[in-house]
Amino acid sequence: MAEMRTALGVPISHVETKPKRNAFLQWFFEVWEGFTTTLIGMGVTGRHFFRKPVTIQYPHENLDIPAVSRQRVHVDIDLCGGCLQCDKICPPGIITIVTARPTAGEDLGVRPNGKKRPLHLAEFTIDHSKCLYCGLCTTVCNDDAIYMIPDFHFTTNDRSTLFTNYSKYTSVERDQLVAAAAAEKAAKAAAPKPPPPPPAPKPAVAADATPVADAKVEAKPEEPFSDKCPGPDGGQA
Repeated sequence: MAEMRTALGVPISHVETKPKRNAFLQWFFEVWEGFTTTLIGMGVTGRHFFRKPVTIQYPHENLDIPAVSRQRVHVDIDLCGGCLQCDKICPPGIITIVTARPTAGEDLGVRPNGKKRPLHLAEFTIDHSKCLYCGLCTTVCNDDAIYMIPDFHFTTNDRSTLFTNYSKYTSVERDQLVAAAAAEKAAKAAAPKPPPPPPAPKPAVAADATPVADAKVEAKPEEPFSDKCPGPDGGQA
């Protein structure tokens, strides 16, 4: 039989970890070892049998969840201003917001926080089945319109129930708002641009004003080279 070696060529030696015994004694020790380990495990179970249980009968009983825990995301659509910050910062991209500008002269009213409502929130959907519960969307909201509520009992067999639309517009109204906003934008782009304003007139010059002539710098005659450079003996060259 060939000797077994490792990848580096070192021979592998077999080392017996247990002393060799008689077959009957070996069987007896193995049975005794199994019996003692069973008693140790039952001892641990017996100690906990008379203690107060640490589990609860869920879902009939619930533990108190901290108020700062990250749970289900909720949107107060009346406070939302449509800034799209939560949509941009969401890592899995589960937030979808569709806004539409109001038409000329349309007043959308005032939000509960006293700010004017700038846009139509035609769609505001969140896919809770893909949420990471990171809470980043709640940190960037300027109006505190998106936050987490203590609700984690939303398991379901139908995945479509985890897709929530917080907008108050129906699908037909949404399409109408988006189409009207697109048509108004296209009309503004196609409208002729007004001509640029005429240049401002130059200020009139008074009759007694004497124009000042530009000062002319008279050029001085250049000195001869022999007058500027001394000779070897310090005199003129």
